[in-house]
Amino acid sequence: MRNWIRGNRESLLEEIEPDFIETVLDDMKGVSRDDRALWLDGSKSRKERAKNFIDFVFQNDECVMVFKQKAIAELGLAD
Repeated sequence: MRNWIRGNRESLLEEIEPDFIETVLDDMKGVSRDDRALWLDGSKSRKERAKNFIDFVFQNDECVMVFKQKAIAELGLAD
């Protein structure tokens, strides 16, 4: 699954919007309010927030699975 994300990284960085990040976070367990604020911080560019979010996702297998499922379903990326 991580290979899929790596292979689609540039497309993901172009497609990920803050509302997608919120949707994914809603399905992830144990993400603190402080962590959520990092990816929804309007002082950073959309692409920078997306990059930081993908980097976070890589830290946890469950997050990788949730992220990939949501990316395929909501961003229309192929499996």
